[in-house]
Parts: sequence; C-alpha cells; structure tokens
Amino acid sequence: MKTSEVNESLIGKRVSCVFTGMQTTGTIIGIVHDYDKWSPNRPLCSKGVRIKLDYPIQWGDDEYDEIETTSRVSDEYGSLSKTHLID
Repeated sequence: MKTSEVNESLIGKRVSCVFTGMQTTGTIIGIVHDYDKWSPNRPLCSKGVRIKLDYPIQWGDDEYDEIETTSRVSDEYGSLSKTHLID
C-alpha cells in the first residue's frame, strides 16, 4: 500500500501486514498522520493505518493486539509498503 492510497474509506477493510517479522492479518481501525512538529508550516511527514490484529502477537514480554503501519510521504519508506488489502 502507498501513502497516496490511505484515506478514511479504508477503515473496516481487512489487510495482511508484516509485524516483528511475522505475516499477520487484521482490520483497519484508523488512519495515522504524522506532521513535522518543528517546522512552522508543519508539512505531512508520514501517513499510515492503525490495525486491530486478528490474534495478538507476543514479542518478548510485550503483547500487541493493535499496531500502526506507516511510511514516509517523501519516499514511501516504511512498513506500510508491506501492508496489503485482502478483501
């Protein structure tokens, strides 16, 4: 998925993504926008989606049931590129 494809209409859609090196699935529950807090005009730096996982993932002592996958708007670098719609 690319940052240009991220919009409110994706909420509720099913996705496949990579988190902590594991392929997992879930449902998009929100949109994430990160702005440059130091710049006076506050340009958009990264964009992505918040995902509710079908099954929690344990990594060390932590357990995750919701994750964010984001990418930089300037060059599309980030985990959003490993997120794909499955429905």
